[in-house]
Amino acid sequence: MTETVFQTLDLPVAERLDRWREVTSNALVSTETVHVGPGNFVAALRMVDLSAVQVTTMSLPQLRSSRTATHIRKSDPEQFQLAVPVCGRYRFSQAGRQVEIGPGDLMLYDSSRPFDSWTQPCVSNNCSVIMAQFPKRALPLPPDRVAPLTALRSSAGRGIGAVASSFIKELAGNREQFGAIDAIRLGTLTVDLLAAWCAHVLDAEYALPVESRERALLAEINSFIECHLADPGLSPGTVAAAHHISDRCLYRLFQRQGKTVAGWIRHRRLERCRHDLADPALRSSPVHAVAVRWGFTDKSQFSRLFRAAYGMSPRDYRHLH
Repeated sequence: MTETVFQTLDLPVAERLDRWREVTSNALVSTETVHVGPGNFVAALRMVDLSAVQVTTMSLPQLRSSRTATHIRKSDPEQFQLAVPVCGRYRFSQAGRQVEIGPGDLMLYDSSRPFDSWTQPCVSNNCSVIMAQFPKRALPLPPDRVAPLTALRSSAGRGIGAVASSFIKELAGNREQFGAIDAIRLGTLTVDLLAAWCAHVLDAEYALPVESRERALLAEINSFIECHLADPGLSPGTVAAAHHISDRCLYRLFQRQGKTVAGWIRHRRLERCRHDLADPALRSSPVHAVAVRWGFTDKSQFSRLFRAAYGMSPRDYRHLH
């Protein structure tokens, strides 16, 4: 997995903006960038290459960037880019549409069309945004079908948009944990999620390959399970109902991963308990309270399951950690 890291603080003030233009031209797309904020130009970039997709985290001061027809004629990677704001505001104009986005939003744009963008930092910090860029040909939808999505604000607060946004943030924040083989798998899954998001917004799920739909659905289901582990009522039936699929379809999805739904829910609950039992800040919380926090209602059953999974009782595990 290739990683590119750059920060302007390593350079003399007079060289920073030109060098930033050069680095972002190579990592993203070429633009004319103007620093319109007060003080010296301070920005940073970290890009992780996952083969099928590149995930770039940027810290930006107040900027205006323009990509013109001249830039496009000289160099066009023919990519879509998804912006996931983390802090601050991000204004964008493309194809006659203008949009302003912030944390909790998503926005797609097209490297093959001119655009203008403006960043507005947080009160006490730079603007922070994560970009996921991927070739147009990677989407199982023709570019002209996707075009109506560009420069539109979309919510990352629910459904497949929330799953895609959270997944991209996770990739950006935990890049050290991924090896070369992980990168290929995660890149493919990222494109599946982005394709599912595009298809959902366009009401064109039917256009996605079956394998792509299933991988995206499984990611959405796993996200749902993670968010509801504390609910004692979480079960294969409630998971299937929440995703409008049959129990049989749900079982089949997990069977292909070599898992069962109930077994995966149990495993994730035990992992959360194990993490909390090793946390010094939670020493005052009784073992049974930790179990209840993650959906276990029977103390003796929890102890048996924990011992079977980790080779010792929950209490002994806490003492060792």
